[in-house]
Amino acid sequence: MGMRPITPLVACALAITGCANLPKPKLPYENLNVTSYGSLSQNRIRYCDSESHIQDDTIGGTDTLSQSIAHGITGAIFEKIGGAMTVDPKIIDEELQDQFKLPGDTGMANVIILDRNKNGIVFWFLADVVHAEEVSSAAEKYCRRHSAGQARFVGLSQTCPGQQSFPIYMNGKQFSVKPTYVISAYSCSGGTPSHRRSRHRNTDE
Repeated sequence: MGMRPITPLVACALAITGCANLPKPKLPYENLNVTSYGSLSQNRIRYCDSESHIQDDTIGGTDTLSQSIAHGITGAIFEKIGGAMTVDPKIIDEELQDQFKLPGDTGMANVIILDRNKNGIVFWFLADVVHAEEVSSAAEKYCRRHSAGQARFVGLSQTCPGQQSFPIYMNGKQFSVKPTYVISAYSCSGGTPSHRRSRHRNTDE
């Protein structure tokens, strides 16, 4: 039996009653920038709910349980909400959605682009759902398209949002997981100046 994170918005969508009067929650990535969680570092991701993960994650590394959460989309829940997935418009604009198994959920994106230009790209992502390797692959694709260069990991920062948690259902049991929010930055190295001028679009529009 796979795992599927059920955010409060998803739970509301599936409930029979009680959601009509709930205020729209603030999205965790609203009004963020590359320094919102502090200075970037080369440290590993440290999950806020340490008991929910077998090991620390690294950029490009593996984490068996985290991958199970992100990739274990089981039918019953997804069939009910499949048409309501929210994906970051910038992810779609850059054609990066194919790099992620679960780029969005009901009412909330699981990964977004905070900033991008010809020199690099900055992501925010929910590390319990989106794997760091997926983010690295998306950065690599972006850099190849815009500068014919390679993505170089600059650093990351992260935060644990207080007492907030979301349920995960596995084998008929519910577990509560504290989310881990990560900002991860990449620079685009290599490529020729002429290629950058000809291929780069104005990403501030």
